[in-house]
Amino acid sequence: MSLSTLPLELKLKTIAELEAQDILHLAQSSKSMYELIEGSPDAWKGLLKRLCASEKWIWASYDDLPTAFEFKNACVRSTRFIKLVCDEDSDDLKILDFIQPFASTAIDSTSSSSGGHLSQLASSSPVTFQREFASTALVYLVPGGRFFVTVNAPSLFLWDLRRPAFEGSTGSRAPSILSRHDLFFQKSPVLVLAEVINASTVIILFEETEPEGEATFRSSFELVEIQFTAGDPPSIRTLGRLRVLFPLPNATTVAIYHDRQVFIHIHRTTLAWKYHQKCYSMWNVGDAPDVSSDPSETSGQWIYSILARQANLLYIGVRGVHGLPFPDDSFYRAIQDDEVPSRRPSQILEVPFAFTIPHPLDIAGSPEGACVTVLRNISNTGPVIYGVGETDYSKFLRTAFALNLYHLHINPADPSTSTVRLAGSSVIASTFHLEPLHNFPCGPDKVGFLWSNPYVDVDVDENATIHISITRFTSTATSAMGPASTTETSSPAVIESTLKETIKWSRSPGVPRVYSLCAATGRLAVLWDLEDPENDSDRLLEVYDFL
Repeated sequence: MSLSTLPLELKLKTIAELEAQDILHLAQSSKSMYELIEGSPDAWKGLLKRLCASEKWIWASYDDLPTAFEFKNACVRSTRFIKLVCDEDSDDLKILDFIQPFASTAIDSTSSSSGGHLSQLASSSPVTFQREFASTALVYLVPGGRFFVTVNAPSLFLWDLRRPAFEGSTGSRAPSILSRHDLFFQKSPVLVLAEVINASTVIILFEETEPEGEATFRSSFELVEIQFTAGDPPSIRTLGRLRVLFPLPNATTVAIYHDRQVFIHIHRTTLAWKYHQKCYSMWNVGDAPDVSSDPSETSGQWIYSILARQANLLYIGVRGVHGLPFPDDSFYRAIQDDEVPSRRPSQILEVPFAFTIPHPLDIAGSPEGACVTVLRNISNTGPVIYGVGETDYSKFLRTAFALNLYHLHINPADPSTSTVRLAGSSVIASTFHLEPLHNFPCGPDKVGFLWSNPYVDVDVDENATIHISITRFTSTATSAMGPASTTETSSPAVIESTLKETIKWSRSPGVPRVYSLCAATGRLAVLWDLEDPENDSDRLLEVYDFL
């Protein structure tokens, strides 16, 4: 039976299960199918909902789009952006549009606030408004590209890029502030974790570190939930706060959210935090000196990501994956006054790893300049897909950035027999002054990086620009999902990737300090340190569109 002869409801149900390319081909099969696909938003909603679930985008970014054309564009926009970045025949990216939220904006009339300060901002002059955001510490584009978060301690602001601040205005591009939420922090927190749950909720973990005594620093954490419900204003609430003493302030903090629990790893210490029960468990990973996240231990390996899978906590480093079972409930202790009691290092339990799975290929063998990007970790099915990037050094000079794609197959019956398969390799020639400072997934077979120079001062020069790279691995690399031995010696062909400039250095207003990219839309937010501050503001936020 031809699809065109089916009742309308069955047609739409069938189309909803197709991929974008198949829907576009189907539209060419007959006039009736073309009119249905190009004229009905429902023809694209099913695909977009599946993309939100698999790629972890927020559905509220799209649910009120008015036309089939806009739903179609949302479905293919990520593919178009990836093609634009990867096309070797095209020039650097061109900015087609940009918004400066701090320059001129207003409070939306439907905004809510836990702190009660939005009315004060709404009546502020443009200069006062800019001063309000002069010390903004970070920006986060919520996957989906419509909403974004800025933090100017002690406040978190949620913005809407689609809804104009000035209702009825056709000339203003100013976005609106939907809500303001009071945080515990007073200085400059950093974003440790941001994860989309069920296409409707964003979980964000912030950290602020202050010295306390000699060689000891107090880390303050705050876990925030932003709930997006179709048709209702977003809601923001703090799920929990925690203060804990850690050594080594320059150690990298990594964290995951899993089943109403947060796992935080710093240096050799892992903290399991059940925020809803106000209890914790803490241990040092033992018998593996090569898994410290301490940058001073240059001979070892750092932990760049942790994952939860089959009741196991997985630690991913450059050379392999280490695993531990979740702690038993008896190992948790109550938290009093949002603070973990101070302990000397010798008082923290040493826990050896239950199993180790080495990577079959180690290109650089150095922890410096390395990173891990998790592309897929869906429930307890299929492999964990992740990329490990390493900077290759030759006589202390950066010569290339090597990227390996791995498939980790966990055996739930015996995790120690789990396997890792090398699925793809890529190399990016170094430009010496650029480093991959922000990594992002864009599908199960693509890894993206934003590159910049972290060492430039406020003088604007060519080294201060932001570049982007996206590596597309071959279809065979991601289609062969079966487990393989960790001792396999065959290596896939190495893919060469290139960098593209996003913002011309001649246009840069200063030095890019914080940036966030939404791969769903190709939208880039940059928080600049200004070269020539005006109106007592030393920060400028710009949001760029390249499509």
